[in-house]
Amino acid sequence: LKLDKGRKVYTVWLAEEGVTVRNDQRQEELLQLAWPEIDRVYQRRDCVYLYVSREKAFLLPNGQADASDQAVWQMFMEHMQAERLRGLKG
Repeated sequence: LKLDKGRKVYTVWLAEEGVTVRNDQRQEELLQLAWPEIDRVYQRRDCVYLYVSREKAFLLPNGQADASDQAVWQMFMEHMQAERLRGLKG
């Protein structure tokens, strides 16, 4: 399955205007979405699940961003409607 640890599959950028995703496995056009186009975001203990559609999600493991895990989640909270976010309880 080629599931080598630390293997880069995609890169995700969060910006004021939206989300950009680059496939690091093959050449494809960048996926660029404005915040209202994001379907849902789920926060789990070790990862954030970024659903760009009901069928497609990108996993953002904790500790891999150029910002803290809290700053990443804060970006979603600032730019998305509350009903599209599912955070940790407690």
